Amino acid sequence: MKKTKSTFSLSTLRRALKKMRYSYKRLRFVPLKKPDEELYRKKKERLKQYDVLEQKGKIDLYFFDESGFSTSSNIPYAWSPINETMVIKSFHAKRFNVLGFINKSGDLQSYLKEYSVKSGTVVEVFDEFSLQLSKPTVVVLDNASFHTSKIFKKNIVKWANRGLSLFYLPPYSPELNIIEILWKFIKYYWVEMSAFESYTAMKDYVQKKLDEYGVKKVIDFSKFEKKIYPLLVV
Repeated sequence: MKKTKSTFSLSTLRRALKKMRYSYKRLRFVPLKKPDEELYRKKKERLKQYDVLEQKGKIDLYFFDESGFSTSSNIPYAWSPINETMVIKSFHAKRFNVLGFINKSGDLQSYLKEYSVKSGTVVEVFDEFSLQLSKPTVVVLDNASFHTSKIFKKNIVKWANRGLSLFYLPPYSPELNIIEILWKFIKYYWVEMSAFESYTAMKDYVQKKLDEYGVKKVIDFSKFEKKIYPLLVV
């Protein structure tokens, strides 16, 4: 980079960046690799077919995933008085996890766990979910080790006999799993500053949003399907 003796203020830099169509926003994590194009195309087309079947009332279509929450991550932006900085006390943060099944109609089945998620944990929630089905159901999920382990796969036939089928997404394609959008809304868009006061406050906040979903809180997923959604990996 060539050095010059020119100087400029931060406000001038901001104006220049805005003129160049830059904006100030949070950075996002993206998958390490891109999915195989042909596999991605085929899987996306199959998802569309499942969508049509659900709209016709032939099946139920749910999306499954897990996400972790704590007070030490996902600190939100906030407006503060000039020359004052809003602060949150830092401390060792305990973490809890949420596992969830969601559909585009506003139904959410969630399971908050205050311990590490393992394959056995995922099997337990799938067992419980599979006993509530009212029609043939397809569950969309990624290729996390929880979902491809031996103990998990041993239960696939049992769930199929209950009317539950699994549809694995292509690797490195979180944008095809709509529950990722829910996690982002809970962590960033709906977040309350009071949630960061303690582990209990964060847990209560997350449980509140999970309970409100489909009643007071609803996401229009169609808005995100019209573009490639730059998902934050959560």
